[in-house]
Amino acid sequence: MLIPLAIAVAVPLLQDSPAPAITGGDHWPGFRGLGASHTAAEDLPTTWADDEGVAWTAELQGTGQSSPVVFGGRAFVTSVAGPRKERCIVACYRIEDGELLWLRSRAATHEIEHSDMVSRGAPTPWADGDGVFAFFESGDVFALDLDGELLWSRALVAEYGPFEGNHGIGSSPVATATTLCVQVDHAGPSYLVGLSKSSGKLAWRTERESRVSWTTPVLLERSGKVELVSSSNGFVEGYDPDDGERLWSVSGVEGNTVPSPTAWGNRVLVGASKGPGCALVDLSKDGGAELRWVAKGARPSGFGSPLIAGDLALLINKSGTLFGISLADGGIAFEERLAEGCWASPLLAGEFVYSFGKGGVTTVLRLVEQGVEPVAENRVSPVGSVVGVAAVDGRLLIREEGRLVCIARPTEGE
Repeated sequence: MLIPLAIAVAVPLLQDSPAPAITGGDHWPGFRGLGASHTAAEDLPTTWADDEGVAWTAELQGTGQSSPVVFGGRAFVTSVAGPRKERCIVACYRIEDGELLWLRSRAATHEIEHSDMVSRGAPTPWADGDGVFAFFESGDVFALDLDGELLWSRALVAEYGPFEGNHGIGSSPVATATTLCVQVDHAGPSYLVGLSKSSGKLAWRTERESRVSWTTPVLLERSGKVELVSSSNGFVEGYDPDDGERLWSVSGVEGNTVPSPTAWGNRVLVGASKGPGCALVDLSKDGGAELRWVAKGARPSGFGSPLIAGDLALLINKSGTLFGISLADGGIAFEERLAEGCWASPLLAGEFVYSFGKGGVTTVLRLVEQGVEPVAENRVSPVGSVVGVAAVDGRLLIREEGRLVCIARPTEGE
């Protein structure tokens, strides 16, 4: 049922607010792009099926729950293989035609029994002009150049102890121009580390209270300086990625252990897998932060992270209901039942919202004054559950646990 609400696609920002985190049309660097699930990619397809619009597919070695990332016309995906996840795999595909350009398989320094209850290649890599940076639940961090040659590696479990918990590690790395930041929150001693992108040397390590979480931090710019924002198990915190110093902390958030935060201007939208579903943190000009609201009545959002669209927060719960939540006060603006529940986070591309159902049904909706209106339901027979996506000009990359699928608009004359 839709409840009318005007939607302004341009988000009103505070004075001197940073630019929103929208990826360019040919680059999707990390988990959820730049952590907002927005793309400026042009000519994205809106309709497809098994026999229409599928440009290519690639069967992947091993199993993975990570999203693809894109840089320089290449897509990079990670997976693990073996009964004890003893192989860590990074593969590179050409976007144009899906050709496998290279694959690197390295031995895990810490083996973990392969199980449906424990993460399997869950952290999404990071890719930019400096290389590809992959993190695995074995604790291994590998840096490769864009041609697949190893630059450096570190074994965090060997250095700081095993990861403790029932379901493994899911947090993905993020990077500044100089530093790769990795969050390790688990039942044991938790921490953030900053590693030199060029050498892998430890730039800093910040200890945190033991807190089990699978969220990925995001980067934002405020007053000309980059901040690292972490949402994890009751807290939302800001850190200096240059030295790991904690700059601010907000408590009072419940269930923020799986969905990741969205940084958008001077707002941080926090996802939660239980309780009300999401919360909003406002960042002030003086460098502080405060909890503005906790959503009223939204059901748990499950695995997918929420995003900001104009004056709304959008989240999809585990049963496949899309909620539109007012950014002004956290009230429910509308609900829309979708074809499937999602593990992957929804994507916003201009006026279109993409919901990637775990069983292969992608629902495309258009933002309108009344909320959203259906555009298409696109069905592709998946090989394993749909777990992550990337968007570049003219193409969507949909990651299934054992396959990468490229969806494209048909070219003129096809």
